[in-house]
Amino acid sequence: MRSLDTHHRLRFLRVLALLVFVCAYGRPAFATESYKFERMWPTLQQPWYFVTPNGVAVDSAGNVYVADSDYHRIQKFTSEGQFISQWGTPGSGDGQFNEPHGIAVDGSGNVYVADYGNQRIQKFTSNGQFITKWGPAVVVRAVHVSARDRGGRQRQCLCE
Repeated sequence: MRSLDTHHRLRFLRVLALLVFVCAYGRPAFATESYKFERMWPTLQQPWYFVTPNGVAVDSAGNVYVADSDYHRIQKFTSEGQFISQWGTPGSGDGQFNEPHGIAVDGSGNVYVADYGNQRIQKFTSNGQFITKWGPAVVVRAVHVSARDRGGRQRQCLCE
């Protein structure tokens, strides 16, 4: 019975503290922000859907790559959201995916995909042509790319 009394006392003190705060300041304090819908991204002519977008990467030209795990594919868009291309089908062959999670782009524009279900990393050209793969590994959910930008600065990306 003693723990029940302690529980009720703590609950009473919390309610009392809230009442004191409301009486002192007139209303509870809540952070309020308003947002205005600007536009849908990406913009396509027909309905489209991502089922489970688990990774996003941007190349030096501003193109956006999205790893959509449940559709087992990579989609490429312009920075404005216009669809460019997609690649990948379900499976374990070269260029196929089983839940791609992480995605990264190196300084040369090559795309690295963490193929979670197949426990490997696959490397592609920016147009989706398969180059090579590494794995299988124990579990692959992230890709880390380290490259130098045009100014010679070291850039790194850990994409999960």
